[in-house]
Amino acid sequence: MVEINIDGGLTVIDAVHSGSSNFQVHLASSTDDRCELFVNEIGAYAGENARFLEPGAYLLEVEADGDWWLEVRQPRSTSGAELPQSLRDDKPRVVGPFEFGGSHTATCSHRGDRNVQVILLPAESQSGEFVVDEIGPYTGEQSFDYTGIGYIGVEAYDEWTLELE
Repeated sequence: MVEINIDGGLTVIDAVHSGSSNFQVHLASSTDDRCELFVNEIGAYAGENARFLEPGAYLLEVEADGDWWLEVRQPRSTSGAELPQSLRDDKPRVVGPFEFGGSHTATCSHRGDRNVQVILLPAESQSGEFVVDEIGPYTGEQSFDYTGIGYIGVEAYDEWTLELE
């Protein structure tokens, strides 16, 4: 376990694991019962996940049966890329920052059998908003409203695309 200080707000963990068994990454508060699970996968893994955390000292706990690497980021952007944006990958990602200005459309496709989630992560908030939350193959369009700087979290483990307008 390693103790790290979190400023509070959006926190991203980028992790890679080459083992064949369970891979878990937790950040547990060193002063109370708060604990956030960022990764819980079986086998090889590469991806990014985000959570909103309270400020304070946390213990980084990793369970892995193979080689692993991770980076903890606390992005604090005051500007971002303009929309539209086209994104694609085959693993969980946290992308941005983007400049959102009102009503937007997210067009998403996913080829896998597992869950696909697209989450709006405001830079100055303590919670995200699900834009897409589906299981299995999916193609669809969702509208959402947001004005400000934000990130997009995509949790998917197979090929996905996302068009933001």
